[in-house]
Amino acid sequence: MVDEALDDDQVSVELVARGVDVTSVRVDQFAEELHDRRRRFTEASALRLETEAKLAGRKKVEDDLAEVNRKLAALDDEEEKKKLTSAQAVLTDKAGILRYSSKADELATTLEQIVQPERPNLTTDAGAHFFAPLEQLAERASSAVADLVTEIRRVTGAARAGLDSETDEFAKTIAAAEAVKTAYEARLAELGVDLSQYGALGVEKVAFTDELATLDDLAKQQPKQVEDEAAAWAAINELFAQRRSARDSFTELVSSRTPGLRFSVDAHADHASWRQAIHTELGFRQGDHVDSLLSVAEWIWGASLDLDTRLARSQVWRDALLSNDYTPLSDAHLSSSFVSRLKQATETVRIGLATLSADDALDMRFLKEGNDPADERSWQTVTDGSPGQRSAAMLAFTLSYGDSPLVLDQPEDDLDSALVSELIVTQFRKARWKRQLIVVTHEANIPVNTDAEVVVVLENAEGQLRIMKREGEVTTGPIDNPEVRKSIQELLEGGVRAFVNRERRYDNELSKYRIDVGMLARRRSGDS
Repeated sequence: MVDEALDDDQVSVELVARGVDVTSVRVDQFAEELHDRRRRFTEASALRLETEAKLAGRKKVEDDLAEVNRKLAALDDEEEKKKLTSAQAVLTDKAGILRYSSKADELATTLEQIVQPERPNLTTDAGAHFFAPLEQLAERASSAVADLVTEIRRVTGAARAGLDSETDEFAKTIAAAEAVKTAYEARLAELGVDLSQYGALGVEKVAFTDELATLDDLAKQQPKQVEDEAAAWAAINELFAQRRSARDSFTELVSSRTPGLRFSVDAHADHASWRQAIHTELGFRQGDHVDSLLSVAEWIWGASLDLDTRLARSQVWRDALLSNDYTPLSDAHLSSSFVSRLKQATETVRIGLATLSADDALDMRFLKEGNDPADERSWQTVTDGSPGQRSAAMLAFTLSYGDSPLVLDQPEDDLDSALVSELIVTQFRKARWKRQLIVVTHEANIPVNTDAEVVVVLENAEGQLRIMKREGEVTTGPIDNPEVRKSIQELLEGGVRAFVNRERRYDNELSKYRIDVGMLARRRSGDS
């Protein structure tokens, strides 16, 4: 049921959304998929921003490394530099090998955590026979992983043992390098050089060198991260486009079945919920920054803009949020206090705001009675119509799609008798062949002229609603049932006498109508 608190525009969108639910895209599935795609964009943006922040610090790391090298050069003796450089290269190799061995051990630990899939509970021989190759493959894979882990442990253990061996040639080279370093440090001590500073500088040099290597790896990953972020955003736009296409197809179907209704979908033109989401996420009080929110919304999503402009400007807004630089939004005329609140927001909040898009705006129009459908002035927006016109349009819309049972409570409300006869009766007679209709009504035209299969006459007795009884029998059945027909005459027509009196008063017009119909029938008969 559509929420009665919604305004007419929202009701229109809600009805179309539920119509699409019947035809192709479930409303709840769209919301879930949009949430998932926003999450993926959030993760991609956060990763890309983290990489950018780290790469932005590369210059400082390079400067720090240069300073360490300068200090080390001041401490180095030129005559021993070549020997010490060679020794340091060997020790650097040793450190690299140890780090690699540690990473290999971590890999082995990760592989050990891989668990063979649990065997399904197969109840038939045919299933077990079909499953056997899969099970054998899993067992071979598990065995191969176990063998690989064992081999990794063996090789890394042997490598570490080799580094400590007194017989291994590389271990001897390491020992010689360590001896050179120890002797050099002893000579520095004799010269009064701060050995602790020298050692710390060496550690810093290794750390800065490793950090630069890490940054080099990140720089290689950066283009892919940018592509992933762009793809994640494109996926959000694609989801809206898919829903838009489904809505277009659905509304075209409705218009073909109900020529008096016309629809249009304006992509990303409804920014009310977009503004409300930003207002909520930034923790604004009621009434805060309303003008700035409306200004930026109109600048990005304004009704006078085409879709390409909206998407381009939304990209500018998104980039401003992610970079926290709002200079490119000068044309949006944001207040300084609003910009200040944006800048104070956490990166997580700003990324969340960047994932938001304005929703599509739906315009539902109906053809004014007796007007030419080719004339655009003949079409009126539902929200601008009278209560009766709105009810008629919404009812025609509701009856034009779906085949599930439909319950309607007094559809004649706000409609005059002509609309009841021309619209409701006609639509009901069409719809009843596709779906079950259950109607609560006080209008005689509905059960009588729609040839209702079952009429249930209700009464309020002692504060309770119940089926009326006549002579001890419940009053239900088709109009052919005398008791049902009598109840309709009494309750909906005011009794047989009132009906006859009205017929007598209308007799002149009815007689003329009958004469005209007879003449037309005779003319057609003569033509044939």
